[in-house]
Amino acid sequence: MRITPFIISLALLLSLSGPLRAADANDEAIERIAATLERLAGARPNLIEPSPVEGVYLVLYGSDVLFVSADGKYLFGGDMRELPSMRSVSEGVLTEMRKPLMPELAALDSIDFPAKGESKHTITVFTDIDCTYCVKLHRGMQRMNELGISVRYVAYPRAGMMSPSYNKWVGVWCADDRREALTAAKAGEKLEGKSCDNPVSDHMRLASRLGVSGTPAIFTEDGRLIPGYMPPEKLLEELNGG
Repeated sequence: MRITPFIISLALLLSLSGPLRAADANDEAIERIAATLERLAGARPNLIEPSPVEGVYLVLYGSDVLFVSADGKYLFGGDMRELPSMRSVSEGVLTEMRKPLMPELAALDSIDFPAKGESKHTITVFTDIDCTYCVKLHRGMQRMNELGISVRYVAYPRAGMMSPSYNKWVGVWCADDRREALTAAKAGEKLEGKSCDNPVSDHMRLASRLGVSGTPAIFTEDGRLIPGYMPPEKLLEELNGG
């Protein structure tokens, strides 16, 4: 197996790695894969288990899902989906891993846009003010609320701490009317550069623990991640179980 920068970066996940969990502790393939990855990355995976594809194993390093051949010679990333349902194999594992963090996510200070009438679903969205698809999602807020979707916004400026996007989020948080300020910022309006105690860095730290890497990152109350933009009607369909 060729050592790639991606494999080298797995060493950074050492602090996240706990005891190896496996579907069958006596499975020779599991032990072979574990030994190979530990030698290359310096850390044993959190989980190795057979995937739905014969001869391919699902491997979990922190919040990174990989797939490895049973002989330990081939590794590939990305999502695996079942056809024709398009059900994500990776997401089922990650949802279970995220569940212990859901109370922390629910407890975060947020900017809320409640449903009109009965709230059928509550989603928490990590959003970046300068993200094109985050802006597009926000434009559908009225329709989402009409469909019974309550939206909680939390901050994830992708450019990082002290970036212009980060500073915009601080300005939104310190505004007299946060909802109005967030809508204005997403419309490209320049806000007054106020500063105050704010939770933006706390939001970013939890986003990292949840494995957020892009925006919008939409989380359901049970820990399922819906990555990226969806039109309101499609989002409701997804929240109802597809």
